[in-house]
Amino acid sequence: MHGYRWNAATAATGYDESAAVIHPRYREIQDCILAQLPAQQTARFTLLDAGGGSGRLLERILKRYPGAHGINLDQSEAFLSLAERRLHPFRSRVLCCQARLQDNWETTLLARPHYIVSMSAIHHLDRSEKVAFYKRCFSMLESEGIFLNGDEVRPPDDQDYLARLHHWAAHMRKVIATGQIPAAMQPTLEGWIQRNVNDFGSPKTSGDDCHETTAEQLQTLKQCGFTEVKQVWAEEMWAVFAGIKHETHGHV
Repeated sequence: MHGYRWNAATAATGYDESAAVIHPRYREIQDCILAQLPAQQTARFTLLDAGGGSGRLLERILKRYPGAHGINLDQSEAFLSLAERRLHPFRSRVLCCQARLQDNWETTLLARPHYIVSMSAIHHLDRSEKVAFYKRCFSMLESEGIFLNGDEVRPPDDQDYLARLHHWAAHMRKVIATGQIPAAMQPTLEGWIQRNVNDFGSPKTSGDDCHETTAEQLQTLKQCGFTEVKQVWAEEMWAVFAGIKHETHGHV
């Protein structure tokens, strides 16, 4: 994992401090995911946050649901270190696990989750890795369990896609110029602009921003066994979509 850019403490800390500034829809995505969880705050369930990073989303969930148990799964040692500190108040009902989404992370789980959520993580998987990951999610969820993903997506048209990338890049440059981004984080954003805007159209590999359309991802979820697959929210380059594992479908 030494080559993984988010394993650097400076990158992880910088992102943790500025994620809501970098991502214009950061809070909205979290709010939308929370809105899909039970209305009753007394609900008891186990939830896995896949690619949960520093634990910001899971912190909000555990605060709202005092009977819930959470699993924060991420491959970055630096992010998990931040998560362990942030989630310490919930230590009796939270577990931080280090694993790549591409690997057999299900072997680290002590219980099947009723919810698997993810935010701004799965788009780093290539096409085959996304399929394998969704299959694992379907297999590991409890019967009637729900999968929720809030992530970056692309429109079908390349010119529209490039325009949206330019728009986000302009936002990144603005928040850098106005001093809202820690200095240690700025090269990471500049690298994003280089890969996605300046080198637009270059081949993508695992770990890059392997954006797909929402329609493509919904179709993949269906192929992996999920039903009632739908987009529940979308703005610009971000969407939240969901699927349910119905008992009659069993495992894939």
